[in-house]
Amino acid sequence: MQKTIEKREKHEVARPLKVLVPLIRADLHDGDEAARSAGMKYYIAAGRKLLEAKSQLDAIQWGDWLTKNFHLSQATAGVYMKAAIKADGGGKGSRFKTLNEVRGDRRKFGHAPDWTDPVRETLRGFNTETFAAHIAEVDREQELEAELGLKLIDIGYRVLAVEMHPDRGGTDEGMRRLNKVRKQLKEAL
Repeated sequence: MQKTIEKREKHEVARPLKVLVPLIRADLHDGDEAARSAGMKYYIAAGRKLLEAKSQLDAIQWGDWLTKNFHLSQATAGVYMKAAIKADGGGKGSRFKTLNEVRGDRRKFGHAPDWTDPVRETLRGFNTETFAAHIAEVDREQELEAELGLKLIDIGYRVLAVEMHPDRGGTDEGMRRLNKVRKQLKEAL
């Protein structure tokens, strides 16, 4: 604990969290891109070997062979092979840094649909503590309303029971109906 305080004191001014968040996100994104770019020579080499292997198999064998040996889909293997072909000058636009560029789209590697980014952005702004406090408030309001409802049922029951009780001029059938209605009302709360 003391070391943490000492470290904080060494910094003159800490940047606010809302400033740090986009900077950290940019660093993580740039790191991911750098890692993908650094791995390209390996993806291209794998693509060349996959092309060689594919030439020895028919279409049915090819899919089974990929799944059995590498747990790769044919689409993913196709991207590696396309990278190898482009790198060897066999296609337009052989300058690329990432598999996304080979594929010709801007999706993140991993096949995330386009709608995921807006959803993630919305969830980043979602404050779970505020939501939990709201739910607790709603629950408390409902609890108070239920307590009032139960009191109202009990008061009404007592007033009507005096009138409908067989000892006070009422009938057994009337009391049965009153008890049944009281039970239904309490269950409804």
